[in-house]
Amino acid sequence: MAKVYCKKCGLRGWSKCTHCRNIFPDKNPDAIIDVAQEYFETFMTVEEDHDTPPADDGKHRYEISFWTYASTDHAAMLSTLERLQQLLAIPGLSLKVAACIHQWELEPGEKSSMGCGHVGPEVKRMPANPYEKKASKENAT
Repeated sequence: MAKVYCKKCGLRGWSKCTHCRNIFPDKNPDAIIDVAQEYFETFMTVEEDHDTPPADDGKHRYEISFWTYASTDHAAMLSTLERLQQLLAIPGLSLKVAACIHQWELEPGEKSSMGCGHVGPEVKRMPANPYEKKASKENAT
């Protein structure tokens, strides 16, 4: 399978083809970070606000909604804030990665393994892998 990366946060993964098939993010060096990522993907929805034009600085607005079992608005807010507080206490957690709406692309020179013809760009600067430094430090000790 081809190596892939997220153009926005730098997370690495693999897929037969980013255009045609599912993407599987690489496991993070610390398993608890994967739990945080799954939390965001399961309980939080982030959508671009298409009704509002981009701001003068070109930035887009996003709407974030959390899913909860709570039965009242107050209980839902409390539950969500408590979960976020727990997540923020996880060492090594990158909220940028956990909350990213990933835009996957084949790494430079990688080819789809499905024969669909998709190929990664020849030369392209990829964002840094957010977990690479942590993995390198752990391996050095």
